[in-house]
Amino acid sequence: MAKKSNNQEQILEDRIIQKIIRTQGHIFPETVEEVELFEKKYGKTEIILPDTLQFPNFLFTKNEKKKIIAKIVNPNENFAMAAREGSTEISIEIKNKIIEDIKKAKKKKKE
Repeated sequence: MAKKSNNQEQILEDRIIQKIIRTQGHIFPETVEEVELFEKKYGKTEIILPDTLQFPNFLFTKNEKKKIIAKIVNPNENFAMAAREGSTEISIEIKNKIIEDIKKAKKKKKE
């Protein structure tokens, strides 16, 4: 039982230390009480935002980049390249095996 009591004391001690650290501003306060204690000690701080952040409209605009996908002229040429970490160099034997496997899969699918 003494071990459990020590563990509970350690947890309580850790919570007290964290609360003190938060109210001192060394880590972010998590509760309203911690924020109030911080502001009581240091006062309210004004954060001056740049003009671009004065209105949060930028949060609602989509800033998507167009994705350009290269067209594969001959689909038999580039099978399983992504599985090779972008490498464009694989042996002819492996390419032939890939093509053979795909043909078998298509044939099986038709049956």
